[in-house]
Amino acid sequence: MLLSDLSVKNQWKFTYMETYQATIGGTMNPQKSTMSVLAQIASWIPDRIIDNLTKKHKIQTRAFSANSHVMTMLYAHLAHSLSLNDICDSLH
Repeated sequence: MLLSDLSVKNQWKFTYMETYQATIGGTMNPQKSTMSVLAQIASWIPDRIIDNLTKKHKIQTRAFSANSHVMTMLYAHLAHSLSLNDICDSLH
């Protein structure tokens, strides 16, 4: 890659940001939220869908509900957990 190629790329990024900021009013103001990312994702899941799927596929659970299992799996994915031990340590 040539030095001139880098300056063209940097110039493009600068021009793009100027254009973007001009379209949104000059500065970026992200919306503040009191909900965690996990709570926001969980709010997209319809209320009864997990229970309906549990009944439809005749899933039997012992110590925890299907809802808690789904939320734990979402948390594990967001936290980049590598093992069950990682999940247990972080949830305690």
